Amino acid sequence: MGENYSSFHEILNTIGEKLYIFGYGSLIWKPNFPYSQRMIGYIKGYKRRFYQSSITHRGTPKNPGRIVTLLLSKNKDDRVWGAAFEVVGKENIRKTIDLLVVRETVQANYRFEKMPFYTKLDVDKKADPFPNIVEVFVCVAEPGNRDYAGKAPLEEQVMQIVRAIGDAGPNVEYLAKLVDFIHTEVPEEDQKFDQHTLDLWNFVHNYLKKPEDNNNLE
Repeated sequence: MGENYSSFHEILNTIGEKLYIFGYGSLIWKPNFPYSQRMIGYIKGYKRRFYQSSITHRGTPKNPGRIVTLLLSKNKDDRVWGAAFEVVGKENIRKTIDLLVVRETVQANYRFEKMPFYTKLDVDKKADPFPNIVEVFVCVAEPGNRDYAGKAPLEEQVMQIVRAIGDAGPNVEYLAKLVDFIHTEVPEEDQKFDQHTLDLWNFVHNYLKKPEDNNNLE
């Protein structure tokens, strides 16, 4: 388990001129902060699951969506792939923290932990490569938080996702973008770690193709 930070402002006291943020959900494709480098890689010992409710970005209080969070895995070698963003300079770091306070803690009820990030071997040769391992800050929503949806039958999760639309767009779009990342950026041999997400997408995709044949999901 990573080192827990109850306040974002505690982060400022632990870093110098660089901050590394790890995204495993919408941060992968939509970081809203200034960064100098983006690197693909993974963290260990966790599983990615659609167990967090979204009543703003990808849903509403009436039709909450589902977004991803991390669960501790019994297998310390399990991997969650995502993108790490390097933020350089105190002012950029402060701006980033202020933005993430609203996006991840106020609106989505996440907290941050610090843990090792392992970079993909084929680093971007156009930029100065990251070291093989860096310490990153990661959003985690613990089971029991006010927006925790938890485990549910796959069919129930499908119906929540296909019905939910929030300020950032349809919940289906969120799932589709994550699946696209898995298929295009995650090594094929490691896509097994995201079988939950891929299974969910298969159900959603089939439903959207022939909704009239899926009345049993209602």
